[in-house]
Order: sequence, then C-alpha cells, then structure tokens
Amino acid sequence: MFKSLKSLFTPDPPKPVVPELLNLTIGRGAEIDPLMLRLRDSASLFSLPSPTLLFTAQGMSQLEDGQWVHRMYTDDNVMLQFVCARWDGDDAIRDVTLFVPYRSDYPGDESGLRLWHDRLRQPVLTLPEGLTFRRLWFDGSDAAQDPVVLTEDVYDDRTQTTAPRRIEQTCMLYQRTLDGGDHDLLLAILERHGSDTSVELMAGIALEPSHLKV
Repeated sequence: MFKSLKSLFTPDPPKPVVPELLNLTIGRGAEIDPLMLRLRDSASLFSLPSPTLLFTAQGMSQLEDGQWVHRMYTDDNVMLQFVCARWDGDDAIRDVTLFVPYRSDYPGDESGLRLWHDRLRQPVLTLPEGLTFRRLWFDGSDAAQDPVVLTEDVYDDRTQTTAPRRIEQTCMLYQRTLDGGDHDLLLAILERHGSDTSVELMAGIALEPSHLKV
C-alpha cells in the first residue's frame, strides 16, 4: 500500500526530446576509427582534431519527403549527421557523415546574400584556393537547382523543457574525388540567426556505423 501511495506522488522522469542513434545522444561520446582516418588521402580537406568526440548538443530537422536529419555537435562544432527514414530507430538510418568546420563567410548585405544563394544553385562550387567540388545532391544534372531549405531545432539537454534554438538554413552538398580514390564532402550552409547571416563551409567524409565506437 505504501509503495502504491508513493507512486502517486513521485513524478515520472522527464522524457527525452531527442532520440538515440547508434546509442549516441547528448552527453555521450564516440571514437572514430583511427585507422580509417590515417589511411585517408593526405590531400583531403577533412582533418579531425581528435578521433574522440563528446556530443554536447543535438539538432533535428524534418525534410519535405518525410525523412529526418539528425546532427550531433561537439563544443568544437564537429558535426555527426544522420539522415533517417523516421524520427528514431537505428534501422531507419540511411546515411552517416562527419563534418568539421572549414571556412566561414559573411555576405554582409542582401547583394552578397543573393550572390551566395546563386552559387549554391550551380552544379559546381569552386573555392578561392581553386579546389572544385561537384554538386552531390541532384547528381547527374548540370541544371541550376534550388538548394535545400530546412529549419533545425537544436537542443542542449536530452530532457530540455525550454524551447530549442531554431536555425533557418539553406544547404547544398558537394563532393570531389581525390587522386587516391577517396572522396571529400563539402557542405555549404547559409544560416540565418535573426538579422545576421553567415555561410558555413564544412569539410566532411562518409562513414559506416562500424567506424563509430561508442
């Protein structure tokens, strides 16, 4: 009887507002296969400060086709991204990629913003140092394509009760093939933070779940 009475006055523990993917979420860490990293082409733009990652924030976005994009962030803005068929469930994972910050650009005014938006519509993106990346989304088409627009809700706590940080983004994903056969990814994100806008370029690689040790 006393146990039953206690249960009436003991609130249920708060429920997570973000899912676990491959047993990863806010407050947990993973180690990226160091051998896989060492074997990558030295010409790659991708450079990971440490193979050990601790995730302190998690973002979620739902795409127009019903898929979900989940992003887990470290304090250094390293980003582990999952594209999933559903909100949760390891069997729903369709794609795993890892990105690190590469360069930031600040358009400054509406003219600079329109210029960047037009660049993201093109099949090729060339960086100032002359490196050329081909558009990976809409692969096979040389026609201009509108970039993907999404809204990401970012949480700093698994059971957060306050509103998440909401970031409006315009994105395009590119790829280049290195001489040794490795692939570099480049994710271009035009972000809006209130009245401020920045363009974040992130260098990335594709991962298999086996590359992650939790």
